[in-house]
Amino acid sequence: MAGISSTLSIAKTAIATQQYGLNITGQNIANVNNPDYSVQNADHISRKPVAYAGFLFGTGVDMNQVEQSVDRLLEARLNNEQSTQASFADQESYMRVLEGFFDENSDTSITTVLTEFWNAWHDISDNPQGSSERVAVFESGAKLASRLESSVLDMDGLLIDINADIRGAVQQVNELTKKIADLNQDVLSAEIHRTANDQRDQRNALVKELGKLIDIKTIQQGNGALVVTAANGYSLVNGVDTYSLSMSDNRVVWQGSAGTRQDITDKIDAGRIGGLLEMRDAIVPKYQAEVNELAREMIWAVNYQHSQGAGLEYFNEPVTGNYAVDDSGWLTSFEFGDKIDFTKDFTMWVEDQTQADTLYHKIQMDMGISEAKITNWEGVAPSGAQSIYRLTVLDDAVLGDREVMEADGDGLARVWGSNAADVADTLDLAIAEQTLTVYDGPTGTSVIDVKDVGGDAKRSAASIAAALSKVDGVEAYASETSAGLRLVDGLGADLLPNTHDGDEIQYTLYVDGVLQEQRFIRDASAGTLEEQFENSLLAAAQAVNQINEDKDLYVDGLTITSSSGRTLGIQDFEVQDNAGIRLDAFSDFNEGDTVTFTIDAVTTAGAAVTTTP
Repeated sequence: MAGISSTLSIAKTAIATQQYGLNITGQNIANVNNPDYSVQNADHISRKPVAYAGFLFGTGVDMNQVEQSVDRLLEARLNNEQSTQASFADQESYMRVLEGFFDENSDTSITTVLTEFWNAWHDISDNPQGSSERVAVFESGAKLASRLESSVLDMDGLLIDINADIRGAVQQVNELTKKIADLNQDVLSAEIHRTANDQRDQRNALVKELGKLIDIKTIQQGNGALVVTAANGYSLVNGVDTYSLSMSDNRVVWQGSAGTRQDITDKIDAGRIGGLLEMRDAIVPKYQAEVNELAREMIWAVNYQHSQGAGLEYFNEPVTGNYAVDDSGWLTSFEFGDKIDFTKDFTMWVEDQTQADTLYHKIQMDMGISEAKITNWEGVAPSGAQSIYRLTVLDDAVLGDREVMEADGDGLARVWGSNAADVADTLDLAIAEQTLTVYDGPTGTSVIDVKDVGGDAKRSAASIAAALSKVDGVEAYASETSAGLRLVDGLGADLLPNTHDGDEIQYTLYVDGVLQEQRFIRDASAGTLEEQFENSLLAAAQAVNQINEDKDLYVDGLTITSSSGRTLGIQDFEVQDNAGIRLDAFSDFNEGDTVTFTIDAVTTAGAAVTTTP
């Protein structure tokens, strides 16, 4: 190849190629104000050389490709930062709204209302009986309650608005992913031989908009298609396929290709949706919780102070409230149950106007309640935390004219009664039928019904301990219980002053439902009355031990004790006067005189008596 023709050919290709370059430059200049446009460059390559005279001679230049000048790593970092910025921007917008709810510079701010409330209390402390001061406390308290309530309600409304914004953003995500998938199709169709730069720019612009809505990652495949993932790996776009998002119960749900649904709410970290979720699930609830805690502590503190004093007038209408215990029935399950001080008694004053002269009665309620409920179970491993729960029921009380007593104050239900009803009534006071619950034990929650018939345990410490010990991991022990017979009262007076030889003394020993009837004839020659009672109690204890096939009961003086903690009682106590006619009731008798008694066998209630001097 030689000559002018070769030179002209090279010049021709060079001019044509440079003309293409000028077109690309013109395109770059034309899109100078297009934020989504990527600068393009002409990729020049040498044409195929030809052989001539043993040498290879060039034939000019061609344009190989129109390339975009794009740093993909920098683009990815920019998308991430824009996503984070969008998240903070939405949070800032809602934080300004939230700030307006409190508006500490206004006359209706919580700080201002609180100050007014404290000032009202200060005024009433100077004049507790002043009606205007009392009204001021009431009105300022009502204003504070209303202000706290309005703050929480405002935040509830804000949460509704945030959820609406999240739904809108989710819809936008679905629209953008559909457009990106369509552009993927255009790129695949156009780039069989050449690069579709304009479609790529359009796709990149949509990816930027998508990144502002949700945190995403992009991967460009070898065929030019783009894969978009969000929420730490969930695909939104894969080539020409899309995977939509939806809202269900205010949660963001990803829809898979096989119909699978996955909650990805907690995996979204950035973008508008991430910022809105942070506001909805963390920031606003935090402020709501703080306002609610302030209200709760205020309620307790004010009510506690009220409980220390008295009103100017007595209540003459039923006093009602909205608090109630849960299914456990325990006072600790009240709204403020964790704050109740059970070591202090509850006192009420009652004004009785039914008489001519008004009477005032002080009613004091013993708060020394049973703590039988077992909570906070922590396991049975040797190194694990163990707990001892003591069931304390009743120290002493008066039931009618009989006394419920505990000899040592360390057991359950020691009863002194006159009949079976006394024992049953006393048990209602000592160990009422109830349900014990062991929460969070090794095998879950266990429930024990305490009742004499049909329950898991009878109303006794021994039976309750045995039932608790059946719960996996629980070892329960009951303190011993004792019941004592007393023949003298607290002042030393004889409780059985008219008991004489020949009288029959009878009673029934109650041991966890087992009844052992005992009776003996008073006989001074057999020992003192106390000694005869002790022998009788020994016989009763031995009889019950035989029935129960153990050695649980033992007697010490006039006290009978159950070492296992069974409920003990003395009932049906009675003295039968069998002394009959006493000789000292007759007079004018001398030594050697004879007295003859004739018993009428037909008459059961009397006797004929004749005397012969």
